[in-house]
Amino acid sequence: MRRAAASPSGRSSLPSFNPFRSVAFALGLALMACGSPPPRVTPPPASSSKPIAQEAPPPAPDLSAVPRPDALIVFARLARPEASLKTVGGWTKLPMPGAEVVSELVSGAPVGKILDLSQPIDVAIVLGGDARSPDPQVAVSAAVKSMDEVRGLLGDKYKLSGTANGAMRLEGLGGGDDHVCDLTPAFGSAPMRLVCSDSSAAAESLGPWLARSAPREAYPSDLHVELRMAPVRPIVKQFRGMLPMLLGRVLDMRSGARAVSQAVDAAVGDLSDLTGDMETLSLDVTLSDPGADATMTATFGGTSAVLTRLALAHPERADMPPPAFWHAPVDADVAYYTRGVEARDIAHARELGEGVLLAALEKQNLPEADRKALVGPVMRYLDLHTGPMVYAKGLDMARIDKARGEVDRAKDAQRKDAETAFLAALGGWSVVQTSEPIAKVSQVAKDLAGALARPGLVKWAKNELHGAPPPSAKLTPLPKTAQLPADTLHMEVTVHDAIEQVASTPQLAHGQPKAAGAPPPPPAPLKAGPAKPRSVHILAVPDAGKTWIVLAAELDVAVAKAKAVLPGAPDSATLAKRSELDGLKDGKVSSGGFVSARGLLAPSPFRYVVGGTKVPHGPLFEGLANTQAQGATPVLFGMRAEAKGVAGSLVMTGKVPRGAVEDIAKLAMKRF
Repeated sequence: MRRAAASPSGRSSLPSFNPFRSVAFALGLALMACGSPPPRVTPPPASSSKPIAQEAPPPAPDLSAVPRPDALIVFARLARPEASLKTVGGWTKLPMPGAEVVSELVSGAPVGKILDLSQPIDVAIVLGGDARSPDPQVAVSAAVKSMDEVRGLLGDKYKLSGTANGAMRLEGLGGGDDHVCDLTPAFGSAPMRLVCSDSSAAAESLGPWLARSAPREAYPSDLHVELRMAPVRPIVKQFRGMLPMLLGRVLDMRSGARAVSQAVDAAVGDLSDLTGDMETLSLDVTLSDPGADATMTATFGGTSAVLTRLALAHPERADMPPPAFWHAPVDADVAYYTRGVEARDIAHARELGEGVLLAALEKQNLPEADRKALVGPVMRYLDLHTGPMVYAKGLDMARIDKARGEVDRAKDAQRKDAETAFLAALGGWSVVQTSEPIAKVSQVAKDLAGALARPGLVKWAKNELHGAPPPSAKLTPLPKTAQLPADTLHMEVTVHDAIEQVASTPQLAHGQPKAAGAPPPPPAPLKAGPAKPRSVHILAVPDAGKTWIVLAAELDVAVAKAKAVLPGAPDSATLAKRSELDGLKDGKVSSGGFVSARGLLAPSPFRYVVGGTKVPHGPLFEGLANTQAQGATPVLFGMRAEAKGVAGSLVMTGKVPRGAVEDIAKLAMKRF
């Protein structure tokens, strides 16, 4: 078959479509079918022109991996946006954002129908600028269903213009001159991704990596967040010398407070060293109907900071919870255990802390001998908690409800006493097992009681409290009905509020007009408000060479909890009987335990005795009564050091049940 002649313009000279010619051709075929000879066809003259050159198709986009940007500080991936939102919505019973809202977060415009929310959404942040003026730049990447969807839904609204490597820019999407959105060819199951950046610089530095390299990375979690410390170090170094001065101004450090200045400088320096030691900090969260499982891992390349050495110390000590942990009272809202720290690792921090306490009392004009006598036993009390330890605290909700009812029924004259009893019930109880023997704990208690009874301190306290009695710590014997071990020590600590001097303005008699231009009436004489004492009972109970320290605002509660934690007590009233804590039984960690929303928001015996007459987080704490579990659902956690990486790793795990998420969601709705 010969080629058609080409026209001088280079286009083919094939005849254009002619209906009459087509009909004649069809009739000829019919005659051939009937046996008539076909008409003779004269072939066209041969062409002397060259064949038409076909336009070459555009080259395939380069989807090979590109290096990770050196300035990348944060990378985050939500692996299954659609499924994750559905799961969280099931937990919280709250409406979740739909595709339109998610797409607006990604691109700045409601274009949700073009996004495939079954595919991962990636976020990356690089640190531009310099150490003096850092400039964080952000880019977000989401999978696109198809280009047909894009053209059909966005073609009339936004202009598509070609850019490098087969990408197309959606001009005007999201608004703002600096906002950039590109449809970029991508590696993986999504052949095209929408990559939106807050600047052209971010689009150039992060776009290729998010489209071609990030999809190659796989993570076994629904949410993965990774923080890289290397780009942050120059900034920390730049501000290292300025932070102590800035903090000093915030803390109002004056001459004579050298210890405070040294402590601030040491704290800032250690945080700076921690930044230098740490390589990465990553978080992985897996969602399911029963709840969320989270793992946070910090990897280190050095051990310059005290915090680093504490985090990585003794990975061989990781083990299952000690028996004493499972003997904590069953109604605990918070409970944890730790293997302790080496005294040498915190020696300098202890010295600085002691200096800060002495400086604070010096600023309050307490004589030197008295402040040393007081700070000494306080520091030794804190030392009791640095070794292997078990801690728990909780509330007697029935007692709290009864005390609240007494407040509601109290007349004006009795209301103050009823409110004090209610606060005492809210204080709850706490227990601590220290590895120190009863003799050492008892000596600390006796030294503290003696320090508070010093004449100089009593005089100073009365002046600070405007004449109210000073705090006291009295050692008193327990009643025989307590039936606790013979060496048990009982100390009652009592604190009085400062007497408030209240100036009241006399009121004019009803109907008496105030003279024009008359000066205001003089204030009435100062009246001293009543001093209401608050007490906390402290028991030190021996336990096979160790000591339980029990605190409660009411002595009967303290005695009951002391009996419960001893080895001979029945297991029915211990944590061992709580099935929701089974996840802690086999975990080998350096420290671990659980915490609930109620445990975080509720006061403690110590907070009750020293913290005044207001309930901390009062509205939120009261709001727990409206949650399904009243805020008592435990969140499990653990921590262990591992010999991985250059210097090691610290791994922290958490298990958040669905009930805890519901409590948190309801509290958040009440708060905001």
